[in-house]
Amino acid sequence: MVFKVGIGTSQNWNPELAAEDAINQALKNMPERPSFMFLYSTIHYENNKGFEKILKKIYTYVPEKTPLVGGTVAGFMNNSGCYTRGITLLVAYSDEIFVTHGIGKNSKLDPKKAAKDCANQIKKATIGEWNNKILINLVASGIILKVPFQGNKKILNIPNFLDPIVSPALTIVTKFLGVGLGREDEILEQLVKELDGFNILGGSTLDDNKWEKGYQFFNNTVNTNSIVGLAIFTNNEINIKSTLGLKRTGIKVSATKIGLYNSLIEKIDGHGATTKLFEKLNWPKEYLNESLHRKTLYYPFCYTKGNQLCSRVLALVVGENLVFTNKIDSEMELGIASGKSLIDSINPHLEKTSPKLELYTACCATLEALGRNTFSVYKKIIEKKKEEPFLLIFLSGEDAYTPGKKLIRLNESFNSLKFF
Repeated sequence: MVFKVGIGTSQNWNPELAAEDAINQALKNMPERPSFMFLYSTIHYENNKGFEKILKKIYTYVPEKTPLVGGTVAGFMNNSGCYTRGITLLVAYSDEIFVTHGIGKNSKLDPKKAAKDCANQIKKATIGEWNNKILINLVASGIILKVPFQGNKKILNIPNFLDPIVSPALTIVTKFLGVGLGREDEILEQLVKELDGFNILGGSTLDDNKWEKGYQFFNNTVNTNSIVGLAIFTNNEINIKSTLGLKRTGIKVSATKIGLYNSLIEKIDGHGATTKLFEKLNWPKEYLNESLHRKTLYYPFCYTKGNQLCSRVLALVVGENLVFTNKIDSEMELGIASGKSLIDSINPHLEKTSPKLELYTACCATLEALGRNTFSVYKKIIEKKKEEPFLLIFLSGEDAYTPGKKLIRLNESFNSLKFF
């Protein structure tokens, strides 16, 4: 039985040359045409149809029916290094698996339908019975709305009398304008209903942590506001693991008024959420500026789902409203993280094993919080893995689900999927 993985990387500014570099590296030792491909790119190739050129070039090397999914990410790492600019392509061939894929569109307008469309394409193409089923999915992330005369700001000061209309206004914007919340929680919930018994690893596409745009790749097409998923069926053993580098502070947060698909807090303990959060953290009002997120990265909101600690990183402050990228709970607690705790949270994934394929997802917030220290994570992985192929991508929120457990969408986590 054969399971062969090849990974290519390029930082060439020319999209066609970058694709040529990556595909030649990835195919170097491939015995047959790939069974599937994953393509991840930073946003830097967006202009002049750069993504389309990358995909077109890749498909000059492989048959047009070769399944490909992917999208834009904040950064990635693999055996060759740690990157916040460039493309990486993973190709795999195996006679031990069955592969199919699907796409659903208009994910912000109708997330349930998008998930159903993607899942139905996968179900219709499935052949045979398999012990393990895995979905690698990517969803369009939330997009920050450009406010006239203010641009894409993460802190919006508004008059107090406008606070009550923020949630309904953002709900309308999300549903009808294709910006705002990504509604990934609803997509994940529907995927689990449609794809019974599937393990899921994935997350949301984005740009360079500005949340202005994001793209999803499906075969040779470039998409927005979509979900793409690649399903792998195997009889081999697999393992999914999630870790968080957080500790509890004991500071309780009771969200007494919630909106925007349960992703916005208007009131904490009956008072304006922004003011109350600052009181709980003993922060001065001067912290309420565009650099606030650099502090809140280390103080995520946490709650327990099943036996899993879930984390939510603050995305926007609009007056007294705190806006998150995903669903929050009414009863939460502030967590605390440090650079060391975030780095060390990769350790449980590095036990001595020899998987045939090793995929990781991590949070763009972790990438931003660690900065150049992200290389410390890379060093930990490469010291353990040596030449074993691995790929880690930094996404806007992470999905990690195994059958029988609570649905989990995380922030500031490390998640791994290993094929043995």
